[in-house]
Amino acid sequence: MKKLFEKQLSGNLPLTKEILEQLKNKIYFNGENIEVGDVVLHAFLKGNEVTFNNGSVELPVTIIFLNERHIDMFTCEERYENSQTPIISLKNN
Repeated sequence: MKKLFEKQLSGNLPLTKEILEQLKNKIYFNGENIEVGDVVLHAFLKGNEVTFNNGSVELPVTIIFLNERHIDMFTCEERYENSQTPIISLKNN
């Protein structure tokens, strides 16, 4: 999973107080506060595929913020591994 976030982990700088103060959303997907020094990552959280009567399929996704501590909470299907922004699902408990 960490491989999916390599570009973000190497390219995103740790959050400064000034940037944090400018963020509208200061909370990760799981309710934890985003803090100074965090390297904030983003991904699409995959919902359940919806198939319509005409046979078309839609994949609902929600963009979320996470950090390296959260990566192990997710999984990624092989067909989405080459996406520019990671498309991930929560692991089943």
